[in-house]
Amino acid sequence: MVIAVTGATGRLGGHAVEALLRRAYRRRRSWQPAATSKRSKTWPPVASPRRADFASATSLAAAFDGVQKLLLVW
Repeated sequence: MVIAVTGATGRLGGHAVEALLRRAYRRRRSWQPAATSKRSKTWPPVASPRRADFASATSLAAAFDGVQKLLLVW
């Protein structure tokens, strides 16, 4: 199962990704292009980054391609 987490570089989204990593799911993180996080640099490669700009339908389609579940952190 592929799960996308928006806001993954933030506090709540980061905790959600870490909880998913502990459960050994295959993950895909998604974030706004300007976001950075020390936490996300420590995640294993299985948490593959995808950029998503909520103002761009094209970037959203690419970021969420193949996603089966979504955790939307607003």
